Amino acid sequence: MGRCSKRFRFSDSKPTLGIFKTSYLSPVAGVAIGNHVLDLVYLHEHGYLDGMGLPPGIFNQKYLNDFIGLGRKKTSEVREKISELLRDDHSELDVAARELALIDQSEVEMLLPVQIPNYTDFYSSEEHATNVGSMFRDPKMPCCRIGNTFRLGITEGRLQL
Repeated sequence: MGRCSKRFRFSDSKPTLGIFKTSYLSPVAGVAIGNHVLDLVYLHEHGYLDGMGLPPGIFNQKYLNDFIGLGRKKTSEVREKISELLRDDHSELDVAARELALIDQSEVEMLLPVQIPNYTDFYSSEEHATNVGSMFRDPKMPCCRIGNTFRLGITEGRLQL
């Protein structure tokens, strides 16, 4: 595991949660902090998030959907608690615990944080983009018009206006 300094600085008041994996961890929730990722499963399983009413295993999942489903109030409380735990003046999360909970980002692969069901990409082709775009503008007007309309082309390997 990567090592972190004894005086770890953290000033972000609203840490952003994500999903990561390593060669030795399956996908779990974490927070990117500097050159590290904070393992939220570690925090939860070792009692650092006790008293917050979090279901067992909430961070030990492939996606954050269930966590987000707890509601804005609960997710904000958790983010505030993470910020509190990582402040230099906070002694609850000692140096030894930080060493175990923080993983060097070079060991981490970040993953898609949420599962998005029933998503349709209407811009999957030029035809779809043209059709959808014409709902919001005159179909005869170029979609990328800025000032004067012009045409770009490549002739003999050179960009031509």
